[in-house]
Amino acid sequence: MVEKKKEPKEVSVLGVKQLNDAAQLLIDQLPDHAGELLESLAKQYTMPLWQYTTGILLAVHLEGRLSEFRLDPAWKSGLKTKELICKHCKKPFTPKHIGQPYCSNECGLAATGPKEHISNEPIRIKPTRSPDPGQPANWSDAGETLEAA
Repeated sequence: MVEKKKEPKEVSVLGVKQLNDAAQLLIDQLPDHAGELLESLAKQYTMPLWQYTTGILLAVHLEGRLSEFRLDPAWKSGLKTKELICKHCKKPFTPKHIGQPYCSNECGLAATGPKEHISNEPIRIKPTRSPDPGQPANWSDAGETLEAA
């Protein structure tokens, strides 16, 4: 017995609203910034959300990457985590990035970093002696070596 190939339903049969609602349910499971980007790009290209979303799936397939997808480990239950508990202050927060353990940079620095952290100020090197106007600038004596830190 030969099985008939199941033909996809026409878009008009399902209705664009139903397809957009289904795409929105999927996008709602992505990190906020990814979902917002998809919605924004669909509007920018004046495409229905479902069409833009399936277009991305098709592009991934054509690139040969559909079979090597990576599942986000944060999706243990299969759904995006809406709220986490900060590992430092123990307060609930909504993560902005996958695997974000702390609610803010302040908590992250307080929990993991030393009190002194790298500043964004430029390093200013001062010469050890004034250069002789008749000589090219030489910032160290020939016999000097760097001391081990």
